[in-house]
Order: sequence, then C-alpha cells, then structure tokens
Amino acid sequence: MRKTISLTKALQVKTKQQKNSKPLDLQQRKEYHSRAVFWSPRKLREARVRESVMDREKEEKEKVELEKAHKKAETASAKLRQLQENKERERLRAKKREEKERIVAEKKAEQQRNIQEKENSKKAIQTSQMGKRKASKPAVALKQRKKQRVVVAEGREDGGDKIGRDLAPIAITRCGRNIKLLVKF
Repeated sequence: MRKTISLTKALQVKTKQQKNSKPLDLQQRKEYHSRAVFWSPRKLREARVRESVMDREKEEKEKVELEKAHKKAETASAKLRQLQENKERERLRAKKREEKERIVAEKKAEQQRNIQEKENSKKAIQTSQMGKRKASKPAVALKQRKKQRVVVAEGREDGGDKIGRDLAPIAITRCGRNIKLLVKF
C-alpha cells in the first residue's frame, strides 16, 4: 500500500515536471556565439508576443483551410443534390410520357374495338337481312356511280344548269357481279 502511494506521488511529480513547452525564438544575433546567454526580460516578453502572434496566425490559417474544406464539401453535396433532382425530374418526365403513350394506346385500342364491333354488327345485320343468293334479288343501282353528262338546254346562253344521266341497263350474273350492257340493246 505504501508502495502504491509513493509510486502515484512520483508519477504526479513527474507529470508536473513534464511541460509541453518549446524554446522561445529569441532571435539571437549571428555574431554572438557563446554557450551561455543571458536574456533580458524585455527580450523574453518580445519573444512570447511573437510566439502568440504566430500561434494566432496558425489558428487563422487552419480556420481558413477548414472553411475552405466546408465550402468544398457543401458545393459537392449541392452538386450531388442537383444531380439527384435532375434524375428525379427526368424520371417523372419519362413516367408522364409513358402514361400519355399508354393513354393514347388505350384510346386507339378502344376506337379500334368500337370500329370492329360496328363492322361485326353491320355484318351480322347484313347477313341476316340478305339471302345467300344474290342473283335472285333485284340489282341495286345505288352502289355504282355512273358517269354524269352535262346536257345543255336549248335556248339558254349561260350553258345550262340541268344535268342529265346516261344510265345503261345493268345485269347481274349468278355470282353477283354487275355487267354493263350496251346502250343499243
């Protein structure tokens, strides 16, 4: 027990003696080369002031470097944030574009379905209303467009406004084709 107490006291004394002090920059003259030098209190005071000024300058320099590092980190994070925002905007634009394309495709498909349904219903109505043999039914003249000839009325100077048609008789074959007969028969 006595040994530990004495050892701790010895350590305390040793730590008190160990100071982290560095030699003062007393700016010794070059022509003065002796080993033992006595310094005046004024020279010591000036050396301490120079050391404190150097310490302040060093701290300011470190502070400036730290601020530069913070600014650099902030600009890097801002740039990264901007890139992420741009990617997000691009992703949203692509999503909207795909949504529009999907809507357009759905509308087009819906229109196609409606057209197909109308055609199917027309076909169903036509097949139910029409018989299988077309030859047994009278010919429908509305399907074919005939050439129109302008007939000038007599006694009119402006050329006439009456339109006359030269209709040729139509015959239908057994398979349903129209045949244009000559006018003289």
